[in-house]
Amino acid sequence: MRWPDDRSFGPGDMIYVADSDIPDVVMQSKVHMKAKAPYYLFRFPADGTAPAGQ
Repeated sequence: MRWPDDRSFGPGDMIYVADSDIPDVVMQSKVHMKAKAPYYLFRFPADGTAPAGQ
């Protein structure tokens, strides 16, 4: 992961983590941001102790 930005619990006891690479795209042009793509959304199994949407 370049810059894990956010996480959320989702359905099926999964954890989602957005990887946005913020330090490299802040105040940059859209051309620069596209050149640094792709940006990823990772999904991991959770242990089932947190409700979805948290």
